[in-house]
Amino acid sequence: RFLELTGTEEVYYSFEAGGSTFIMLGNEGAEGEDPDLANLSDTQLNWLDETLAEAVETNPGRPVFIFIHQPMEGTVAATFEGSDIAQSAELMEIIEKYPEAVVFSGHTHRSMTGTLALRSEDGFVSYLHDGVVCAVWDGTQDTYDSQGLVVSVYEDYIRVQGRSFADDAWLPLCNWKIGLD
Repeated sequence: RFLELTGTEEVYYSFEAGGSTFIMLGNEGAEGEDPDLANLSDTQLNWLDETLAEAVETNPGRPVFIFIHQPMEGTVAATFEGSDIAQSAELMEIIEKYPEAVVFSGHTHRSMTGTLALRSEDGFVSYLHDGVVCAVWDGTQDTYDSQGLVVSVYEDYIRVQGRSFADDAWLPLCNWKIGLD
C-alpha cells in the first residue's frame, strides 16, 4: 500500500534539503511470525552504506538525518533487551561508520521525559527517540499525550527540543545540543 500511495519503487529513499541528507529506511516485510519485527534486505543495507558515503562526501560537516520506525538495540528507551529490527547489529555497524548520522526512531511509545532519548558515545552517532502522537507508555500504563521533537540545524550545532503537543509546552528535560565538529 505504501508503494502504491507514494508512487515510490522501494520503502527506503533519500533526499537533500538545506545542505543535509535525509534518509528514510523501511520495513520490507515482517520477519517470521512477529508482525512487529522489521526486516531490512541486504539490498537496502548496501544502499544505505552507499548513500551515507555519498552524503558525507557531498556535504562534508553537515548532519545526515536517518529515520526508521523501529529503534536499534541499546539506542533509546525500551531497547536494552533487544530490537524489533532483525538486522539491528548490521544496521548499527553501517551507521556508526558515519559520525554525521543523527538517527530518529519511534515504536516504543515511551515518554520522552524520564527515559533515555539521546545516546551518543565519544561524539559519534546520535540516536533519538522521536516521541509518540498518542498512547504514551510511562512504564506502567498508557497516558494521553502527543510528543515530538523540534529540530533546528545551525552552522556548527543541532538543537533538539522535546515538545508536548497535547499541552502546547516544551519538555524541559528534552533539550539537547549536538555539535557538528
